[in-house]
Amino acid sequence: MSKEHIITAGHSSGAETSSHLMLAFPEIFGCAGVLNGGFPLTLQRTQRDSKKDPPDYDTPNSDEVDYQILNETIQKLVDEGLLGDQTLLKELNRAAYLFMGGNDNKVFNWATKEINKYYEDNGVKVKFDNDPELGHEFWYNKAAKDIG
Repeated sequence: MSKEHIITAGHSSGAETSSHLMLAFPEIFGCAGVLNGGFPLTLQRTQRDSKKDPPDYDTPNSDEVDYQILNETIQKLVDEGLLGDQTLLKELNRAAYLFMGGNDNKVFNWATKEINKYYEDNGVKVKFDNDPELGHEFWYNKAAKDIG
């Protein structure tokens, strides 16, 4: 089997795993499916580990501060050999499908948007869907049926 056809996909915590597997092994996984999930490296963890104060989401540019911390954390893990070479995401033409429920009260929308931004900035071809009416637990009742 060609490595272009190996995918990883999940919902919620499974989506965290899926998004991380593509970062950890970009030479293996050709596509990630992330349904109502965030990177396991999102700021809830990176802020704790870096001992930096959580940004105030009411202040301008807080999302840029978040994203900078995420990128620094990923680069550190790449340098330590704990994540794969991120340039392979673009070089190997990787892809991702991201879905976000606008009313998700478990995985914050900024976390899914952060994955989208990171993937796009690193050359991953992303299809991003958002249903503003859906919450976390309603994914099974609507989106799963719509997707197939």
